[in-house]
Amino acid sequence: MIYISHRCLGENYSFVGIFECDCGKTQQLLDGFLLFGWAFHPAVSKEIQSLSGSLFDFVKIIWKRSHHLSSDCEILRPLRGYYSHCEVSKVLSELVLQYPVYSLDNRLILSAGTALSDQVLEELILRAEDHPAYFLMQYGTVKKDLLRFLSEYPYHTIFHDLRQKNEMLRMMERVHLVLPVLRSLDYFKRYDHHTYRHMLMVFALSEMLAKELIPGYHAKEPETISSPTHDIGKTCVPLSILMKRTPLTKSEFHQLQHHTVAGYVLTSYYLKNSDHVAARVARDHHERKTGTGYPRGACEVDRIAEIVIVSDVYDALISPRPYRPVSYDNRTALEVITEMAEKGEVGWDIVKTLIAQNRIDKPKIDDFTVSTEKRGLHPEGNVHGLTVDDVKKKQRIVA
Repeated sequence: MIYISHRCLGENYSFVGIFECDCGKTQQLLDGFLLFGWAFHPAVSKEIQSLSGSLFDFVKIIWKRSHHLSSDCEILRPLRGYYSHCEVSKVLSELVLQYPVYSLDNRLILSAGTALSDQVLEELILRAEDHPAYFLMQYGTVKKDLLRFLSEYPYHTIFHDLRQKNEMLRMMERVHLVLPVLRSLDYFKRYDHHTYRHMLMVFALSEMLAKELIPGYHAKEPETISSPTHDIGKTCVPLSILMKRTPLTKSEFHQLQHHTVAGYVLTSYYLKNSDHVAARVARDHHERKTGTGYPRGACEVDRIAEIVIVSDVYDALISPRPYRPVSYDNRTALEVITEMAEKGEVGWDIVKTLIAQNRIDKPKIDDFTVSTEKRGLHPEGNVHGLTVDDVKKKQRIVA
């Protein structure tokens, strides 16, 4: 078996993976990488060379690179077919910070290059300060703002049932958060209203979907449910990147992706629990069940995290964003979410529950089928996910 994953370690090196196989297979694989012009990090080159002719279990390999390694790059593609996608994207237990993590008051929490081992996370939590906690819905204008957002299209349809809406609000009223986490909402409300609104709406939608999908969810303790913190790591991303209207550079794109790991560190630190549901959601809300997401390439994530993944994509599509002139219409947004389920990236039950909640009669998910016909129109001028290099490549193709 060959297990591969990828981690970014600053500008020049990438932690590519763990290989578990006999030496013959591994040597063939290493030769294949070298054919693409990749060189071993000097620190491990001797260790690799010493493996010739012997059996081994796990080998950590760091590759020198000139660009970041994507989950579908040409180097990994030959492995498709012989190994399943999730085997090729097998997750490593440790993440490595590509960029530093700072608090809102500019205190360094962890440095770039730090491997997030259990020991590092335990030490991080031990040095975390105590902070007062407040109920989310009593903090500032959160409740007022949320109710206004819920009255807007298409959420006024999703939360049309007053009983359901009030039950969701009661669940949210039980959530209390420490002050630094709540201040992150203040930060976004002041400097990036898109993210402020998005965090609240993803939380509300996820709570409603979780209540439908997870038996007894409404009765769970507040510490076991999510909170509006999935994008808290964006406090570590420059506002110039978050608010940019044109395609990002590769460096900017990877700084933006850093928000998942930064969010994991911040929520672990402030909530003093690296296994808290909010920490797992912050880390995993860009993962996909096919192993093609980031930051871990995980095929399996927490159930709440999978629900947040769907809510996150849906709200991002239907809401105003700096990187496109207009939002997706609701039909097209649901078609995009449906296509994700067709690809196996998210679960059908979550997608069908979201679609059901978009209907006035709120049908049970077993009582209707989802149309796979795609009639929606994607908005023009959308540069989400595109880098400057992607645009240049498209221009060369057109030319």
